[in-house]
Amino acid sequence: MKSLNTVISRVTWLARRAWLRLDYLGLVVLALVLLTAGLQWQVVSPLSKQLLQLQQQLAEDQQQLTLLRQQAKKTTVNANTTASTQDQFLAFLLPVSERNQQLQRLQQLIQKQSLISSRIDYQQTVLTTLPVHRLTIRFAVQGEDKQLAIFLNLLLRQLPNLAIDRLSVDKKDPVLNQSQLTLEASLFLRAEKV
Repeated sequence: MKSLNTVISRVTWLARRAWLRLDYLGLVVLALVLLTAGLQWQVVSPLSKQLLQLQQQLAEDQQQLTLLRQQAKKTTVNANTTASTQDQFLAFLLPVSERNQQLQRLQQLIQKQSLISSRIDYQQTVLTTLPVHRLTIRFAVQGEDKQLAIFLNLLLRQLPNLAIDRLSVDKKDPVLNQSQLTLEASLFLRAEKV
């Protein structure tokens, strides 16, 4: 303990002696050294850490870009693959002559779940890019939440060429667990070959 006190007092005495010997030029040099140390500690060190992180992120991004470019080269799609995919999609769709049967199936699903339905509005359009008819269907049904969930499940399973465009559920009677389901969907049908 005595030796530590001796060392501290010796360092203090040397620092005091050095301080007393300093002239203006020495004070300027000391101030510059302290300023440099402060800048290193407060500015340069955090910036160099941030720069290192950015360089690592850049290296990761460049690797990811290289992988994406390699994948893009591998997955170039030619016209034959596109035509094949279109043929498969068209083969999946029912012909437009099945439209009435599809609408009857929809009515049967509503009745099977004992739902109260509004009238069904529909509009048929022909897609310009594919020989496909799009039948836009709008209707609302009312019933218990469980009935509505089962109806949606059956609807999507039994009409696989149906896509739901818009769906909203409004609570009508929370006590009886009654809700109204408003649905806008598209039924896609293959155009008849001429």
